[in-house]
Amino acid sequence: MRSFVALELPEAVRVRLQEEIGRLRRAGGCASWVRPEHMHLTLRFLGEIGEEQKTALSRMLRDVCATAVPMQLAVEGIGAFPNPRRPAVVWAGIRVVMGDLAGLQQRIEQAARDIGLGPDNKAFHPHVTLARIRDLAASGGLAKAVAERADGEMVSFGDEFQTAAVALFRSELKSGGPVHTRLEEFPLLCKPCS
Repeated sequence: MRSFVALELPEAVRVRLQEEIGRLRRAGGCASWVRPEHMHLTLRFLGEIGEEQKTALSRMLRDVCATAVPMQLAVEGIGAFPNPRRPAVVWAGIRVVMGDLAGLQQRIEQAARDIGLGPDNKAFHPHVTLARIRDLAASGGLAKAVAERADGEMVSFGDEFQTAAVALFRSELKSGGPVHTRLEEFPLLCKPCS
């Protein structure tokens, strides 16, 4: 099954990101836009894994999360890969207010390797994907809008929020877009404080 490990976002943040998508869409262009229910912070894309690998990974994720303290995060800023002037992927950034997101991600990366997956050689850049550009030549207005947002005043997408759990998702590619199903949730060391 095609899978990934991620942190879910609060609904209020997803609503604000959807509003940003609305602004960017008005610039025109040829892009696949992410629906709010699919917005998340990917910690490790796994690709295809078998049932035995899933079982082993679940056990490891439970152990990793049982010793990881919840983090305080904020979603802010617009950017793009490989860069805002020639966007292939448009994203909103994740800022760590408190906690060790990079350490958690490294432990999840190690768990993925321990079940036999190859290393993810890309540097971890915490973000929420908003769009994938399908045709850059037909998306000049969108590229300009992304570059302006990236160069402009830092925009925040809701209040800071605390993470409570890591989730393992199955991702099925369908003609109408991907369908993500949460398979399991792994609580972090303690519930967030109110």
